Amino acid sequence: MKFYNFFKKNTNKYVERWHSDAFSDRKTAMQIFKDVKKRLRIIPHPYVGWRSAPNQNFKTVNINENGLRSKSLKSLKYKENCFLLGASVAWGFGASSNEATPAYQIEKILNEKYNLNLNVINLSEQSASSIEELNTFITSFHELNPKMIIILSGGNDVHCGYVNEYKAINNYKIMLDFFSWGDKIGVVRDRNFIRILVKIFLRSFKKQKKYDDNFYYFNKPGREDIACSLYGYKTDFLNNFCSKKNIKVFHFLQPLLFFKKNKSTFEKSYEKFVNEKKKDFTIEQINLLKQKFFEKKNENSSTFFYSLLDCFDDYKETIFVDRSHTADHGYKILAEKICEKIIKNIT
Repeated sequence: MKFYNFFKKNTNKYVERWHSDAFSDRKTAMQIFKDVKKRLRIIPHPYVGWRSAPNQNFKTVNINENGLRSKSLKSLKYKENCFLLGASVAWGFGASSNEATPAYQIEKILNEKYNLNLNVINLSEQSASSIEELNTFITSFHELNPKMIIILSGGNDVHCGYVNEYKAINNYKIMLDFFSWGDKIGVVRDRNFIRILVKIFLRSFKKQKKYDDNFYYFNKPGREDIACSLYGYKTDFLNNFCSKKNIKVFHFLQPLLFFKKNKSTFEKSYEKFVNEKKKDFTIEQINLLKQKFFEKKNENSSTFFYSLLDCFDDYKETIFVDRSHTADHGYKILAEKICEKIIKNIT
């Protein structure tokens, strides 16, 4: 019965999101979930942990030769490159096509409306935290030589704190082993199923591990400090490195359903569905991130911090499909807000 409740809890919430009227229609919503949750293959990556398998093409999702939900890097159109780093929101979960994702929308606005000359390369990946974002930047920098970095994240660092996980090497390796195993035997294409197996295995592993946290960490932060620790580690490195290279860095704290002022009927009902402890922890930790990183005045000429928690406050209609993701209309609004902040600081 305990396993049944665990399984039910981890599958029902994905079905629930199909009903969001943020999607243009139910058929499109179901196609998005089918493509992303059932068809899309995720494989191990030696440096960033995991990435979509290369050259996958579905009705709503296209993955290029590098495993990115982005245009081909072999045929970049513009003179200079810009990185978009983040997790599933930046990746565009909920978008009905690659062209509706934040990266494509940002590139279109910056080039067509503001006459810039930038390729916005989507280096985001689902489930990434600040650690994966930073590793992605490090492994991509020399090849692609960006002139600007846009980071849209925050939520997954908070999730790491909620599950009291600081990206330990042991758990990281186990997750990759599961991805490899599932891909080899060809029966675990459903990422929800993989996620459930990983959780079960990790729970049993934690009971059996022979070493305490001192073996895996020099100084593991407390549960309430994990989000700020992960986010600070990333920002310290990127800001110091990029300032020396004359690269502008824009940090954006992603919007979340919990902070939207005028919630629709669907958004209110979905919010009630969220575990109260997780909701309270998320609100508390996001406010800490905002206070520590985003409420200070932007005094550095190359590094900028902006909170987008109020991004959808003026919209009474449904924007969110769950607690963090949106659909085409929401991603367009998000891209416009991001571009407004960028233009303000480069012109």
